[in-house]
Amino acid sequence: MRFILFFALFVALPAAAQDATLRGFVRDAGDGSVLQGVNVRLEPEQGGAPIGSATDRDGYFIITRIDPGAYTLRITYVGYEEFVERIELEPGAYITREFEIVFATDELGDVVVEAEGAGVQSMGAAGLTTVRTADLERIPTPGLSADLVGYLQSMPGVVSTGDRGGQLFVRGGTPSQNLVLIDGIPIFQPFHVIGFYSAFPAEILQSTDIYAGGFGARYGGRISSVIDVKTRQGNNRSFEGSASVGPFLTAASVEGPIVKGKASFLVSARESVIEPVAPGLLGQDLPYRFWDRFAKIDARIGAATSASVTLMRTYDRGNLSDLAAEDPNVTAETTNDIVKWENEAYGARLVHLPEGLPI
Repeated sequence: MRFILFFALFVALPAAAQDATLRGFVRDAGDGSVLQGVNVRLEPEQGGAPIGSATDRDGYFIITRIDPGAYTLRITYVGYEEFVERIELEPGAYITREFEIVFATDELGDVVVEAEGAGVQSMGAAGLTTVRTADLERIPTPGLSADLVGYLQSMPGVVSTGDRGGQLFVRGGTPSQNLVLIDGIPIFQPFHVIGFYSAFPAEILQSTDIYAGGFGARYGGRISSVIDVKTRQGNNRSFEGSASVGPFLTAASVEGPIVKGKASFLVSARESVIEPVAPGLLGQDLPYRFWDRFAKIDARIGAATSASVTLMRTYDRGNLSDLAAEDPNVTAETTNDIVKWENEAYGARLVHLPEGLPI
């Protein structure tokens, strides 16, 4: 019996070694950023069923156990031109490639779009909502740019403390039972003292996974919700920037290449203007101040390796009591109602594809 098992294993190993593997990353040809959810498809030229995969949050895909032969490689993504290439895979081939697809600029005819609602519901996990930047821009906010907290407050089962406090209650849980991550780094109080804003403006976001329940063990330590924020990469082809001034805050962001086509940076800064502007506009003091700073550096180290560094700081200070407003002789300091919190987050991420390992 042992001889039969050994013989079967001995025969199977060379057969498995003949299979080919194709893996790599898919990026936007315009700014070099990775693309999530791109379809990568191999169609055999000799006929047969096509095989394929889709890119993950790092823009990574892998197709394993491919029979050797000639294939037509098709890469498709909504809003982008189809990428087509003929590829031949030798027995045992292990190919790592980077692909860039071009944003489509063709003028289309009438298009009918049907949607069930804001946000993309993932069918793979119960209670998961994946939010894109376009989803945030559909939610009205009091500022000139969209913010993640505006979308969160529109979700069922999410209750905030109103325009002051910076607290979110999900499905009846306490704020301390929510886990908030930015590029894998925990942020303990990312919502500003004025409840209209968080530390996550739309300008820095790539996607956000919101778990209202059913999250796995890797998110241990919380029992109410998980907000997993993934920030985008800066443009590694050209410099871009923006600035805005509003009644609540000012904001500015800039991005561009460090090494063109290889490394990029993205910097964002926002500062509240409520405290200095309120006496002149409203005739009363509003002691609220908050700001956030964000920076990210991303680098491509060959076709199989990429690295990024993320940095964030936030600051909040404010008065949550109405006593000072009702009685001019009472100040926030005397009622001890001034609250203040800060965040500092630093992290690094390395993605490396080992040679010869199908992972």
